[in-house]
Amino acid sequence: MVDSNSQKKIKRADILEFIIKNIPQGIAILDRDLNLVYTNSALTDILVVSLKKLDTKFPEYLNALGESKGEVARLIRQFTETDDRSFFFTVTTERGFTYRITLVRINSGHSEYQYMLLIQDITKEMELFMHQTLIKQHKYLENISAILFHKLNNNLMTILSEAELIHRRISPNQRQYVDDVFDNLEEHLIEISEFVNLLASFMRVELKEKIEFNPIKVLKDILRNISEKQALGHIVQFDAPAEDVIVKGEPKAFEVAIKAILDNAIRSISGKGRIVINVETITADTYFLQRYSELKPGEYLKISIADTGIGIPKEFMSRIFEPFFSGWSQPSKGLGLPTALTAIRRNSGTIDIQSFPGVGTTVTILLPLET
Repeated sequence: MVDSNSQKKIKRADILEFIIKNIPQGIAILDRDLNLVYTNSALTDILVVSLKKLDTKFPEYLNALGESKGEVARLIRQFTETDDRSFFFTVTTERGFTYRITLVRINSGHSEYQYMLLIQDITKEMELFMHQTLIKQHKYLENISAILFHKLNNNLMTILSEAELIHRRISPNQRQYVDDVFDNLEEHLIEISEFVNLLASFMRVELKEKIEFNPIKVLKDILRNISEKQALGHIVQFDAPAEDVIVKGEPKAFEVAIKAILDNAIRSISGKGRIVINVETITADTYFLQRYSELKPGEYLKISIADTGIGIPKEFMSRIFEPFFSGWSQPSKGLGLPTALTAIRRNSGTIDIQSFPGVGTTVTILLPLET
């Protein structure tokens, strides 16, 4: 007869096994040589391999991490050479997934079980954090740009007025010298003026009274007007709902955003490439509202513009909405994406960007539908 304590132990073991098998975090038990002794199904899903085909030898079971495998293996080995109780780090694979990897030393008294390895997919959490950070940075830069614009514009007007006044009052024998000075000064003033105008285009996307308009029609008109020279022979694929879609906002600001994004896409492609534009309607769910906390519940128009360009290196992603920054791309004014975000935000929407070097960039526009 099994006593009650034994029954409780069995029940607890069953419950623990059930939890480990079904928890979404990948869990593995490693021996002293870091080989796999046990793994749950979540870990095999993360490692993109079935349990039967999983190589239990270290570091072969990390193959799914691609080029990150070597660094992960090095950090795991480094931990085993310390007396630390636990250790964690994050890694992003070339497929764009970000994992938090935790290693815990086990004091079980069982020589076979030495370490617990936990791998959690935090890609969505990192994307959420990055998007919210970029939106906050953009709002801050808009405010700073407004101050800079007014300050520079006022000073520029003062310099031009004073220069014109001096030019009128000089004597004939001084004119040649002053003309040379003024020619040099004019070059610098023109450069400053262009900078001020660019700054104005970033912070002052004209927003008139909001009206109802069909963004799909605006998109088609823009694509129709893109000449072969502009598109450089790229294949442009457009997929949108047949029915009319109406949003309430400023169509001119929307047009500015689309043109800026398409210009960036065209510039990023070396040789012949592809630009795919997809339009669909979606409903904001819980994850959507967490990711895009600046938006409200409701129906949205989702416009994705994907290119096969050079892509944006990971280290530059935090600066993509920074005015005049284009360190990853071909020469440009550096205001395409900042201007696009300003325009879309003034239409009560937002922009999200995903990019991988050598693969391309996808810019997603979200606009609230008029109901």
